[in-house]
Amino acid sequence: MQEEFDSLEMETPPEDLAALQALAKKAELPGGGYLRIIEVGSWVGRTALNFLQTPAQRDIRVFCVDNWQGSPNDVTADLVKKHGVGKVYITFLMNCCKHLFRQITPCVGDSAFWARIWPWEADLIFLDGNHDYEAAKQDIELWWPRVREGGILCGHDYSCDFEGLKRAVDELVPERQLAGRCLWWTRVEQRSAQPAHNRQVVGSIPTSGTW
Repeated sequence: MQEEFDSLEMETPPEDLAALQALAKKAELPGGGYLRIIEVGSWVGRTALNFLQTPAQRDIRVFCVDNWQGSPNDVTADLVKKHGVGKVYITFLMNCCKHLFRQITPCVGDSAFWARIWPWEADLIFLDGNHDYEAAKQDIELWWPRVREGGILCGHDYSCDFEGLKRAVDELVPERQLAGRCLWWTRVEQRSAQPAHNRQVVGSIPTSGTW
């Protein structure tokens, strides 16, 4: 990490940062090219910069998808009101300035917009956007086909603090695995296939996770 970093009152647990690097390493393929990572929900760049620290053999590119306006169902919306519209994005740019448009590329806009127009396969996609049920479900369904075969789809905040998000993951990614403090992940074996619903949990809201 660079020496000066403005977290804007939000920090990712160290266990999750380490787990994300491990997942990026799992997504790496031998050979040429670079390791392409898409991050949906970037806030001020902590996890994007963390991905760049992955001990990979290939160069790493992180594409950060965010509207930088916060999410209505978590503390980020309150922080945007507190610091002012535009402050989050400016802080992201300042934190990532040494890597902008070289290894880190901001993609300003909504997740659904970028998922529908995205032109390339990704080795790893990390979902950390809107955490309500419908938004989390939509993110999984739209970004799943953008992962290359054998790549990794993962997400943050899989916990009872966000029951809607946990429900969406349980329904759509029944073969998920857990990592860090609150990460879920799966290897996408069929890139073009839609995630399968787990009928045993459809319509239910789990009260606890599997750790």
